[in-house]
Amino acid sequence: MAAAFNRTGREHCQHTRMKLLLIETGNAREDPFAQCWYAKDSKRFLVPLLALPVVAAMTPADFEIKIIDEKLRDIDFDEQCDLVCFSFKTKDAFRTYRYADRFRERGVPVILGGVHASLVPEEAAQHADAVVAGEAESVWPKVIEDFRAGNLQQIYRAGKGTALETAPVPRFDLLENDRYMVHAIQTSRGCLVGCEFCPIQEMFGGKSRNKPVERVMREIEAVRSIDPNKDIFFIDEMFCGGNRGYQKELLLELRREAVDFYCISDFKVINPQYIWDLASAGCRKLSINMPGTCLPQELKAVKAIQRLGIDVWGFFMFGFSFHTKDVFKKVVDFVRESGMKNLTITVMSPFPNTPMERRISARQGVITRDWALYDQCHVTCVPERMSAAELEEGFLWAWKELENHFELNERDLAGPSRLTRSIIRNIGALTLMFEKGVDKLLGRKDEPVDLLKIIGAPKAEVSITTHNSMSTEARPRNDK
Repeated sequence: MAAAFNRTGREHCQHTRMKLLLIETGNAREDPFAQCWYAKDSKRFLVPLLALPVVAAMTPADFEIKIIDEKLRDIDFDEQCDLVCFSFKTKDAFRTYRYADRFRERGVPVILGGVHASLVPEEAAQHADAVVAGEAESVWPKVIEDFRAGNLQQIYRAGKGTALETAPVPRFDLLENDRYMVHAIQTSRGCLVGCEFCPIQEMFGGKSRNKPVERVMREIEAVRSIDPNKDIFFIDEMFCGGNRGYQKELLLELRREAVDFYCISDFKVINPQYIWDLASAGCRKLSINMPGTCLPQELKAVKAIQRLGIDVWGFFMFGFSFHTKDVFKKVVDFVRESGMKNLTITVMSPFPNTPMERRISARQGVITRDWALYDQCHVTCVPERMSAAELEEGFLWAWKELENHFELNERDLAGPSRLTRSIIRNIGALTLMFEKGVDKLLGRKDEPVDLLKIIGAPKAEVSITTHNSMSTEARPRNDK
């Protein structure tokens, strides 16, 4: 293969314009658990990923670039190209390796990157001419330089901590935008929660880095010029990286520009002012990471958030060290009582080279390293307080019980207008204030949420909320 690559490298020098295929692999269309990410009415996928549009933005102008998302269409292995770059997750590792081998058999150089390649670059290197481990911005120019010279290195280790102030604006125009329900925007990298199972933590680090607000708004303008009718999904692991000062600055701009958006957060940072700021700025949906404790305080918080005009999208993961087999019914009852419309449930997986994988391996609790099963819908390790069979049975039972919550209907997803949400928000705020006044009059107080006290130390598996209150009462104010 080295000889074939060197020959291809010399041929590249003679080309006036080279073709680069950027491919996001994924078996979503053939995976029954992944059908929940496609709209039942329009058949569009929820949201694109941005790794490849970022790589495209850093690629020199003499390359013709094509982005292919396998969630949307098949890959043509006979397509003429000079270089192929794959980005993939752990669950798609084996299929990506097969695809890479097919291109290399044709003499086409292949570069592998993304989360899984960053976790196990030596494994990925067995199926590639080069591997990019980590964030691509700092090494991609060198990769292209070496490719032109026909001298790709085996592994380019980017490390952590790319300065987002200088990161390029993604090539949104290269996406099949009409095949996605919402636009994707990233404001930050890194996550302060520090969950031990999270591969993103290993790739991006624990310290949050933010793009300048002006830059985020420029990216929003770019995607709106492509399709002004779609909402924005902020795909940060935690909206704005949990940076409250930065978040408030950005929310002011989002409100000024009338941007309707979705975002992701965690009970660790949620408080009444946080929710009011999101609702006032135009947040339609808030995905909340939930540990499965299903406490009365959590239920009260979810209901209050929804009364302020934000739909809560619950994200539950089964398999934490403090979970027993009663967690499945608790979650089902919690979801039904909360009235949330959308839901994601998953099974914890010990992704390679994460703290969780090392801890579970030490007690010989890893069941399989068949990466195809690491889709967080299959049991891949033995939990601590139930058997693997009980985890699998409980997950499948909960999935069946709650299957109507996984269905996406694009017309319903859009939700009410900004004016309607403003009315809902202010009525909701007034009723929450009234209820709080009654509670105060009757001497009732919110109980503090102390997960450490309730479940014991969860070994950094999940964020620990220790607010004095998780109610989301808010003061009504003029909606400008």
